[in-house]
Amino acid sequence: MSNWKKKYLSFDQKVFSILDIEDFKAKCTFETLAKGEQLTNAGEIYTDLFYLEEGLVCCTTFTDGRTLWFEKGHHFFTCAQSFVYQTRSNKEITCLEPCSIYRLPKSQLRALCDADPTWAKWWIHLLEHEYVKLQFFQEEFLHKSAADRYSLLLEMVPNLSSRIPLKNIASFLGISQVSLSRIRAGKQ
Repeated sequence: MSNWKKKYLSFDQKVFSILDIEDFKAKCTFETLAKGEQLTNAGEIYTDLFYLEEGLVCCTTFTDGRTLWFEKGHHFFTCAQSFVYQTRSNKEITCLEPCSIYRLPKSQLRALCDADPTWAKWWIHLLEHEYVKLQFFQEEFLHKSAADRYSLLLEMVPNLSSRIPLKNIASFLGISQVSLSRIRAGKQ
């Protein structure tokens, strides 16, 4: 993987050069969840920003079970549409491994940003970083062959096949499990 890809796909240390991780954690609620446990359910309004300290989570659509994204330790996530517009989500977030998670309510995040320019600067930087990750995904991931997308996913998530069920990998790549098996066997 090229250096620029590593930079934009890895955790951005600048986020916590603006705001110390301990300051962030102090404002959050902490919880641990077991492998297979649901963090969020379809039909809920996502009111929290999550910080995954350890573990691996997967977001799927409730309606058709498509896997939309994975997030590994030391990253932030939420269901953006529900979080921003406060609408019910059709997505579920499930722990694929035991997880240590911090959650910060949107109302508290807004109050912190309004009261303290450091929090506002941190939030802007985090949104910029997430936007760049989205742009990378659109430009570098969507237009590749399934085999190339699988190779890139292997680089992004260490020990991929032991951490993520094959059905979720295949769904994320937009292929059948049979096609994924062929790619993994080198038969493409």
